[in-house]
Amino acid sequence: MTAESARVRLQRTGRIARILLDRPPLNVLDIPAILQLREALSTVLAENEPDLIILAGAGDRGFSAGVDIKDHTPERVERMLSGFHAVFRALASCDRISIAAVRGVCLGGGFELAACCDFVICEESARLGLPEIDVGCFPPVAVAAFSDLVGAKRAAEWILTGRPVTPREAHAAGLVTRLVPDGDLDWSVDELAGTLLAKSSAVLRTTVRALRGARSPTFSAALERAERLYVDELLKTEDIHEGIASFIEKRKPSWKHR
Repeated sequence: MTAESARVRLQRTGRIARILLDRPPLNVLDIPAILQLREALSTVLAENEPDLIILAGAGDRGFSAGVDIKDHTPERVERMLSGFHAVFRALASCDRISIAAVRGVCLGGGFELAACCDFVICEESARLGLPEIDVGCFPPVAVAAFSDLVGAKRAAEWILTGRPVTPREAHAAGLVTRLVPDGDLDWSVDELAGTLLAKSSAVLRTTVRALRGARSPTFSAALERAERLYVDELLKTEDIHEGIASFIEKRKPSWKHR
């Protein structure tokens, strides 16, 4: 992989591994980016030293605007889902602490990725939401995880309406750990990292495993069920194809309701 083709960058500093989504301007995750993200995470988890994994987006415009709509087509979607969901399964089962540093756009799969980290540090002006329903599909990770994170009714409203979610609302719901003024994100992440790194590595990892044990089996089964519905039922509707086409063609969808 050449420097020009790198969509995800991994940096290590002592007990911290930083994974940077680097596909400007909005760090949209296409299949190569997803596979590089999975590889970067696997590399970190295979190493003994890192205790913290910090996920961030390159530039100041976005954490990630989500998965590339072109990779939701029938010939690509199963590869996309397999690669992307492997990242969430790894985060949900590993004994490392993950921190999402969110500024700018954080939508769809980007919002799912941030939300499933152990800590979410978010700037006040960030743009959050799950707009998948407006292009004829649904967000499988959010379906599997958000009821536990923010409550079933709030999760249903966010997923079914596709409306924007303000950072203040996400903070009040418990999904955002710390809401910080614009410009303070890097400092706030470093402060949290310093607090965590002052603890025993062995004790941190044991405690993380204890926390994981309470919800990992439920999440894994729920995600598998959501994947089956997506592939076996959603992809057979006419409207998912209309939604994707309308987005690519920059027009309003004409739903067939079938």
